[in-house]
Amino acid sequence: MGAADLNLRQYLIENTRLRVHLGLLPKGYNYVGAEDYLLDRGSPFESEALTEDELRVVQEAVAATGIKRFQTGQCFYNAQMLAAMDASNQLTYYEGYAQGTVPLPLLHGWVVIHDKVVDLTWRTMQRRKTGVFKDRILGSFPEGWAYYGAHFSSETVRTRIHRMKATCSFLEDYSNDFSLFQEPRLRSITELIGR
Repeated sequence: MGAADLNLRQYLIENTRLRVHLGLLPKGYNYVGAEDYLLDRGSPFESEALTEDELRVVQEAVAATGIKRFQTGQCFYNAQMLAAMDASNQLTYYEGYAQGTVPLPLLHGWVVIHDKVVDLTWRTMQRRKTGVFKDRILGSFPEGWAYYGAHFSSETVRTRIHRMKATCSFLEDYSNDFSLFQEPRLRSITELIGR
């Protein structure tokens, strides 16, 4: 793990510790919040460029969405539509915290292909010389950036979009009473945060 990954993981740990200290675990819930859920069920990502075949899968999914411009601030929509419209079933929706050009981690959504981040929402300061999405994350991302997230299957994404007629955060799902946080834990909270 790089320094940015360690900083992001520490952010998740400290926020979870604070929620535990404040006694924010409601009755019937197994997680104290998104950060706790991500520590238990999520993982960090390494920067690695897409292959030509992987890029082709992304381009085909982009074409299937009909989205002409992937707008900043629409990460859940952008990423969920990519995962839902991917006919190859190689793109998986991830949601978690990411850190890019702003100093604090933000709740964010992106897709992953073969353990590589594809983020068509955030723009980098450096543009590639050729290709589509010259300033977006296509596997490799700038030094100091970090992604830490949990996956949600494309079928889950499609079903949710169909049921809700909308895209929104899985981790901040107020409309379903944060049902993810009622799922059984994989590891104890003490194991994850050290206290």
